Amino acid sequence: MADAIPITCAKCNKAMTVPAKLAGKKVKCKGCDAIVAVPGAKETFKFADDEPAARSTKPVKKAKAVATPAPASPPPVDDEDENNPNPYGAIEDNSHIPRCAFCAQEMDPPDARICKGCGYDMQERRRHESKAVYENSIGDYLTHHGTTIGAALFIIALIVIDVIFFMNMADWFEGSWMVQEDKDQVTGKPKYWIPPGLVLTWATIMFLGMGWYALRYIIRKLKDFHPRETLTAE
Repeated sequence: MADAIPITCAKCNKAMTVPAKLAGKKVKCKGCDAIVAVPGAKETFKFADDEPAARSTKPVKKAKAVATPAPASPPPVDDEDENNPNPYGAIEDNSHIPRCAFCAQEMDPPDARICKGCGYDMQERRRHESKAVYENSIGDYLTHHGTTIGAALFIIALIVIDVIFFMNMADWFEGSWMVQEDKDQVTGKPKYWIPPGLVLTWATIMFLGMGWYALRYIIRKLKDFHPRETLTAE
Protein backbone atom coordinates (compact mmCIF):
# COMPACT_ATOMS: atom_id res chain seq x y z
CA MET A 1 0.00 0.00 0.00
CA ALA A 2 1.67 3.18 -1.23
CA ASP A 3 0.17 5.62 1.32
CA ALA A 4 1.49 3.91 4.44
CA ILE A 5 4.14 4.86 7.02
CA PRO A 6 6.19 2.15 8.78
CA ILE A 7 6.68 2.72 12.50
CA THR A 8 8.23 0.71 15.34
CA CYS A 9 7.09 0.66 18.95
CA ALA A 10 9.87 1.87 21.23
CA LYS A 11 8.58 -0.25 24.12
CA CYS A 12 8.01 -3.70 22.60
CA ASN A 13 9.82 -3.19 19.21
CA LYS A 14 6.71 -4.23 17.29
CA ALA A 15 6.83 -3.12 13.63
CA MET A 16 3.61 -1.63 12.26
CA THR A 17 2.40 0.38 9.32
CA VAL A 18 -0.20 3.13 9.54
CA PRO A 19 -1.95 5.15 6.83
CA ALA A 20 -0.24 8.34 5.69
CA LYS A 21 -3.25 10.41 6.87
CA LEU A 22 -2.13 9.77 10.48
CA ALA A 23 1.20 11.52 9.92
CA GLY A 24 2.07 13.78 12.83
CA LYS A 25 -0.43 12.11 15.21
CA LYS A 26 -0.10 9.51 17.95
CA VAL A 27 -1.40 5.95 17.80
CA LYS A 28 -1.57 3.02 20.22
CA CYS A 29 0.67 0.01 19.78
CA LYS A 30 -1.30 -3.16 19.13
CA GLY A 31 1.23 -5.19 21.06
CA CYS A 32 1.52 -3.31 24.36
CA ASP A 33 -0.93 -0.35 24.02
CA ALA A 34 1.94 2.12 24.30
CA ILE A 35 1.65 5.53 22.60
CA VAL A 36 3.74 5.73 19.44
CA ALA A 37 4.29 8.99 17.56
CA VAL A 38 3.85 8.81 13.78
CA PRO A 39 6.52 10.86 11.94
CA GLY A 40 5.19 13.71 9.86
CA ALA A 41 5.35 13.86 6.09
CA LYS A 42 8.69 15.15 4.85
CA GLU A 43 8.79 17.85 2.20
CA THR A 44 11.77 18.53 0.00
CA PHE A 45 12.46 21.89 -1.52
CA LYS A 46 14.69 22.56 -4.50
CA PHE A 47 16.40 25.93 -4.67
CA ALA A 48 17.39 27.35 -8.02
CA ASP A 49 20.98 28.45 -8.50
CA ASP A 50 21.58 32.16 -8.29
CA GLU A 51 23.32 32.15 -11.69
CA PRO A 52 23.22 29.38 -14.24
CA ALA A 53 26.56 27.62 -14.62
CA ALA A 54 28.51 28.50 -17.68
CA ARG A 55 28.13 26.03 -20.45
CA SER A 56 31.23 23.99 -21.01
CA THR A 57 32.57 23.72 -24.51
CA LYS A 58 33.92 20.26 -23.86
CA PRO A 59 31.80 17.41 -25.03
CA VAL A 60 29.94 15.69 -22.25
CA LYS A 61 30.09 11.97 -22.13
CA LYS A 62 26.76 10.33 -21.76
CA ALA A 63 26.45 8.14 -18.72
CA LYS A 64 25.36 4.65 -19.26
CA ALA A 65 21.80 4.01 -18.27
CA VAL A 66 21.67 1.99 -15.09
CA ALA A 67 18.54 0.09 -14.30
CA THR A 68 16.92 1.55 -11.19
CA PRO A 69 15.78 -1.15 -8.81
CA ALA A 70 12.08 -1.22 -8.11
CA PRO A 71 11.22 0.25 -4.68
CA ALA A 72 10.44 -2.30 -2.08
CA SER A 73 6.77 -2.40 -1.37
CA PRO A 74 5.91 -1.55 2.26
CA PRO A 75 4.49 -4.29 4.41
CA PRO A 76 0.71 -4.58 4.25
CA VAL A 77 -1.36 -2.58 6.66
CA ASP A 78 -2.82 -4.69 9.40
CA ASP A 79 -6.56 -4.32 9.11
CA GLU A 80 -7.63 -6.98 11.55
CA ASP A 81 -10.77 -5.19 12.69
CA GLU A 82 -12.54 -3.76 9.66
CA ASN A 83 -15.56 -2.66 11.71
CA ASN A 84 -13.45 -0.51 14.03
CA PRO A 85 -13.56 3.10 12.74
CA ASN A 86 -10.25 3.82 14.50
CA PRO A 87 -8.19 0.58 14.34
CA TYR A 88 -4.89 2.33 15.14
CA GLY A 89 -6.20 4.06 18.27
CA ALA A 90 -5.33 7.53 17.00
CA ILE A 91 -5.61 10.09 19.79
CA GLU A 92 -7.50 13.26 18.84
CA ASP A 93 -5.99 16.50 20.03
CA ASN A 94 -8.74 18.54 21.76
CA SER A 95 -6.50 21.18 23.28
CA HIS A 96 -7.95 23.85 20.96
CA ILE A 97 -11.49 23.47 22.39
CA PRO A 98 -12.34 26.33 24.83
CA ARG A 99 -13.19 24.98 28.27
CA CYS A 100 -14.34 26.42 31.60
CA ALA A 101 -11.47 27.34 33.92
CA PHE A 102 -13.43 26.07 36.94
CA CYS A 103 -15.10 22.78 35.88
CA ALA A 104 -13.24 22.12 32.56
CA GLN A 105 -16.50 21.63 30.66
CA GLU A 106 -16.67 22.68 27.01
CA MET A 107 -18.01 26.22 26.62
CA ASP A 108 -21.22 26.48 24.60
CA PRO A 109 -21.01 28.68 22.58
CA PRO A 110 -17.19 28.85 22.50
CA ASP A 111 -17.17 32.62 23.17
CA ALA A 112 -19.64 32.42 26.09
CA ARG A 113 -18.84 34.46 29.18
CA ILE A 114 -20.73 32.37 31.78
CA CYS A 115 -20.30 28.59 32.01
CA LYS A 116 -23.66 26.83 31.87
CA GLY A 117 -22.39 23.96 33.98
CA CYS A 118 -21.10 25.75 37.09
CA GLY A 119 -21.84 29.47 36.55
CA TYR A 120 -18.19 30.52 36.42
CA ASP A 121 -17.61 34.00 34.95
CA MET A 122 -14.69 33.83 32.51
CA GLN A 123 -14.12 37.61 32.66
CA GLU A 124 -14.57 38.31 36.38
CA ARG A 125 -12.82 35.04 37.29
CA ARG A 126 -15.38 34.08 39.91
CA ARG A 127 -18.33 31.73 40.22
CA HIS A 128 -21.84 33.17 40.34
CA GLU A 129 -24.34 31.63 42.73
CA SER A 130 -26.98 29.51 40.98
CA LYS A 131 -30.45 28.86 42.38
CA ALA A 132 -33.05 26.24 41.56
CA VAL A 133 -36.54 27.81 41.33
CA TYR A 134 -39.61 25.63 41.84
CA GLU A 135 -42.86 26.71 40.15
CA ASN A 136 -45.84 27.39 42.42
CA SER A 137 -48.67 24.86 42.37
CA ILE A 138 -52.40 25.22 43.06
CA GLY A 139 -51.79 24.10 46.63
CA ASP A 140 -49.27 26.92 47.10
CA TYR A 141 -51.87 29.47 45.94
CA LEU A 142 -54.53 28.04 48.26
CA THR A 143 -52.13 28.14 51.19
CA HIS A 144 -51.05 31.70 50.37
CA HIS A 145 -54.64 32.99 50.01
CA GLY A 146 -56.24 30.92 52.77
CA THR A 147 -56.37 33.94 55.07
CA THR A 148 -57.66 36.06 52.18
CA ILE A 149 -60.62 33.72 51.71
CA GLY A 150 -61.18 33.71 55.47
CA ALA A 151 -61.24 37.52 55.59
CA ALA A 152 -63.81 37.64 52.76
CA LEU A 153 -66.04 35.13 54.57
CA PHE A 154 -65.68 37.21 57.75
CA ILE A 155 -66.96 40.33 55.95
CA ILE A 156 -69.94 38.40 54.56
CA ALA A 157 -70.72 37.09 58.04
CA LEU A 158 -70.66 40.62 59.48
CA ILE A 159 -73.13 41.80 56.85
CA VAL A 160 -75.48 38.89 57.52
CA ILE A 161 -75.34 39.42 61.30
CA ASP A 162 -76.03 43.15 60.92
CA VAL A 163 -79.07 42.45 58.74
CA ILE A 164 -80.36 39.94 61.33
CA PHE A 165 -79.89 42.53 64.10
CA PHE A 166 -81.73 45.16 62.06
CA MET A 167 -84.71 42.87 61.48
CA ASN A 168 -85.02 41.35 64.97
CA MET A 169 -83.54 43.83 67.45
CA ALA A 170 -86.92 45.32 68.45
CA ASP A 171 -88.48 41.90 68.97
CA TRP A 172 -85.53 40.79 71.09
CA PHE A 173 -85.88 43.82 73.39
CA GLU A 174 -89.65 43.42 73.80
CA GLY A 175 -90.46 41.65 77.07
CA SER A 176 -86.86 41.81 78.29
CA TRP A 177 -85.44 43.62 81.32
CA MET A 178 -84.56 46.47 78.96
CA VAL A 179 -88.25 47.55 78.87
CA GLN A 180 -89.41 50.04 81.52
CA GLU A 181 -92.75 49.69 83.22
CA ASP A 182 -93.96 53.12 82.10
CA LYS A 183 -94.83 53.81 78.50
CA ASP A 184 -94.28 56.98 76.53
CA GLN A 185 -97.23 59.30 77.15
CA VAL A 186 -97.02 60.87 73.69
CA THR A 187 -96.56 57.84 71.45
CA GLY A 188 -97.82 55.16 73.82
CA LYS A 189 -94.85 52.97 73.00
CA PRO A 190 -92.86 51.20 75.70
CA LYS A 191 -89.79 52.86 77.10
CA TYR A 192 -86.39 51.10 77.14
CA TRP A 193 -83.48 51.51 79.43
CA ILE A 194 -81.28 51.18 76.30
CA PRO A 195 -83.12 51.83 73.03
CA PRO A 196 -82.85 49.03 70.43
CA GLY A 197 -81.86 51.54 67.78
CA LEU A 198 -78.86 52.64 69.83
CA VAL A 199 -77.64 49.05 70.20
CA LEU A 200 -78.17 48.45 66.49
CA THR A 201 -76.25 51.65 65.64
CA TRP A 202 -73.24 50.73 67.77
CA ALA A 203 -73.26 47.15 66.46
CA THR A 204 -73.29 48.45 62.90
CA ILE A 205 -70.37 50.80 63.62
CA MET A 206 -68.40 47.96 65.20
CA PHE A 207 -69.14 45.67 62.22
CA LEU A 208 -68.06 48.39 59.79
CA GLY A 209 -64.75 48.85 61.64
CA MET A 210 -63.96 45.13 61.64
CA GLY A 211 -65.04 44.83 58.00
CA TRP A 212 -62.78 47.74 57.02
CA TYR A 213 -59.69 46.10 58.50
CA ALA A 214 -60.60 42.79 56.86
CA LEU A 215 -61.09 44.55 53.50
CA ARG A 216 -57.68 46.26 53.76
CA TYR A 217 -56.08 42.90 54.45
CA ILE A 218 -57.76 41.41 51.36
CA ILE A 219 -56.56 44.27 49.15
CA ARG A 220 -52.97 43.91 50.43
CA LYS A 221 -52.99 40.16 49.78
CA LEU A 222 -54.40 40.63 46.27
CA LYS A 223 -51.56 43.02 45.44
CA ASP A 224 -49.16 40.26 46.42
CA PHE A 225 -51.24 37.68 44.53
CA HIS A 226 -48.48 35.22 43.62
CA PRO A 227 -46.85 33.33 46.49
CA ARG A 228 -43.12 33.53 46.87
CA GLU A 229 -41.29 30.91 44.84
CA THR A 230 -39.19 28.35 46.67
CA LEU A 231 -35.47 29.00 46.13
CA THR A 232 -32.84 26.38 46.84
CA ALA A 233 -29.21 27.51 46.57
CA GLU A 234 -26.90 24.97 44.92
